Parts: sequence; C-alpha cells; structure tokens
Amino acid sequence: MIIYTTVAVMLAYLSYVDIKKREVPNLAVLALFVFSFFLVKDYAVHFNTALHCFTVLILINIITRGGVGRGDIKLLTVLSFFMGERFYEMMLFAVPVFVTGFTIVFLKERQLNVEVPMVPFIFLSYVLWLGGATWLGDSLF
Repeated sequence: MIIYTTVAVMLAYLSYVDIKKREVPNLAVLALFVFSFFLVKDYAVHFNTALHCFTVLILINIITRGGVGRGDIKLLTVLSFFMGERFYEMMLFAVPVFVTGFTIVFLKERQLNVEVPMVPFIFLSYVLWLGGATWLGDSLF
C-alpha cells in the first residue's frame, strides 16, 4: 500500500506543477518510471499495457490535433507501465472524471479550445481507484 501512496504523492506534486506551469516535468516522470521499473514483476504484461496506452493516446493526440499534451502522454504511459493491467481498472474511474471535468470547463468557458491541466484529473482518478480497491479489500501487491 505504501508504494501506491508514494505514487499518489508524486501525482499530487505533478498536479500542482501542471496547474501552475501547464507542464509535466520530465524528471518527475522519469523518477516514476525508475521507481516502477524496480517494482514490476512481469515486464511483458506491464510493457504491453504501456504500449497500448501510448498507442491510444498518440492516436487521440493526432485526431484532436494536440488535444492531449505530450507530458500527459508520457505520464499516463509510465503510470500504465507501473500499474500493468490494473491501469484499465483505473481508467474506469478516469473516464467519468475526465468527462465531468471537461464538461464543467466547457460550460464555464463556452469554447472547446481551452487549455486544461490534465494531471489533476489523472490524480483524482488514481485516488478514486486506490480508494475503491482498498474499500473492496483488494490486496494491491
């Protein structure tokens, strides 16, 4: 559990930076990757999940003409490597969080091309997933 809490703290920090500077620092993402690299047990599964995540995000980035930032793509790819197949569980929390957040921003700004920091939504999704897994009595590692 402490490992997942450490990642939550890292995501909280990245959320703060994303809100203030609209960037995701490479060093923090690299630190998360190195942290993950030593914890992963089945590299093939985790790498495959990261590859799926990266591919989908690049396609979304191309279709939306840069709608998803490169820092967000890096962070989600590394997070998917860390979580492996559990990343798909987290995405069940992420989709409603993203839709709600972007709907609120759209209703407030009344335009589609607003730059929105995405890491806070990733952080909230991760915390909700972590809380849900803990509440259901799931052993995380």
